[in-house]
Amino acid sequence: MSKFALGLSSFAILLGLLAIRIPIGVSMFAVGAGALLWLEGPAPLLGLMKSGPFDTFGNYSFSVIPLF
Repeated sequence: MSKFALGLSSFAILLGLLAIRIPIGVSMFAVGAGALLWLEGPAPLLGLMKSGPFDTFGNYSFSVIPLF
C-alpha cells in the first residue's frame, strides 16, 4: 500500500471513528499510531511515546501555567 493510499484510508478511518462518537484526541492518536506502526514498525512508536510527553511538557511555556 502506498503512503498516499494509507493517508486516504487513515482519513476515512478517522472520520468513521468520529462518526461513532469516539473523542477526537483518542481517534487521532489511534489512527496516527496505527499508520506509524504500518509504515515504520513498533520501535519508532515506542520511542516517540517514551520521549514525547517529557519533550512537550518539559517546555518552559507549559511549566509556567501552574505558576499562573
